[in-house]
Amino acid sequence: MQKLKGAHSGKDAILITAGPSVVNKIKHLKKIDRKKYVIFLEATALTKRYILEGIEPDYYLMPYASKFKVNTLINFIYQSIKVDVNPKYFLREDHHGVVNKILNNKEKLLQEWNPKKGIHKRIKFKSDTYLEDSHYERVKSFPRCKIIAREQDMNLEYPNLDLPNEIHYFEFSDQPATTFSEYLEVTVKNGKSILNPGLSTNTSAISTFPIMNFMGIKDIYLFGFDGTLFGNFEDNVQNLFKSKLHFYIFYFLLRKAFDFSFKLNFPLYLRPKFDLESTDLLCKQFPSKIYRIVGNDSPTYSFKNMEDVEIDRLL
Repeated sequence: MQKLKGAHSGKDAILITAGPSVVNKIKHLKKIDRKKYVIFLEATALTKRYILEGIEPDYYLMPYASKFKVNTLINFIYQSIKVDVNPKYFLREDHHGVVNKILNNKEKLLQEWNPKKGIHKRIKFKSDTYLEDSHYERVKSFPRCKIIAREQDMNLEYPNLDLPNEIHYFEFSDQPATTFSEYLEVTVKNGKSILNPGLSTNTSAISTFPIMNFMGIKDIYLFGFDGTLFGNFEDNVQNLFKSKLHFYIFYFLLRKAFDFSFKLNFPLYLRPKFDLESTDLLCKQFPSKIYRIVGNDSPTYSFKNMEDVEIDRLL
């Protein structure tokens, strides 16, 4: 990843994070002047609708290779298996075919992982597993975008990786950051770029913000940073579950499968309180100005240290 140091000095970035509030605004991204903005796409934002719009990002972010194996629906099914909950009681019937395919092949797809560490680590997908319609398969639609990932993680999960994309690697430090300066710093050890997580549990905050700063990005526009549990673009609760009540019951039953320390927030659709507040605090300290573009298609959380703007500002 050292080649990317200062690669976009002075340019602004758009980070596409796939909150369902902006699902009907995706099409507007095609009007953006690509000479002015660098587009980063989070792993979960790679939905079918986004692909159909044909907006190839400059960078696809993959800090956790295991998330490359799934999509939003498959991930819900996978998490349900950890706690022996039948997802068909909660998911809409038109998704039961995918459920059956996973459940009927779980011995072939899954293996015991480290259950002593908690229910969230009870099982994992086997190495070298490639699922139909996963993010791994979907990224093949954008062969020119660069992938940013952890090398050790990718080598473990995909020993036979076969993608045409240029990949830039980094690793996480064994020592989590305790100060903001440590969090923001990208160091080099044994020829590898090292990031220091620890000040937030949000994926964007853990690695993406320091990477953008490392590249010299000026200001950041977050597209769909809703702060909720309602899914990703069209792969949202409304389209996946029988009702919101079904989703809330499902998520309550699975809460420890997602994270052993997971604590429900209120309203129930919000991400955990620490996730939201720690990210907000980082935005306050971050050297770049951070803006957010949200829509009216789904509820959102109100961050104190992000300025909400209309997408017209980018066009």
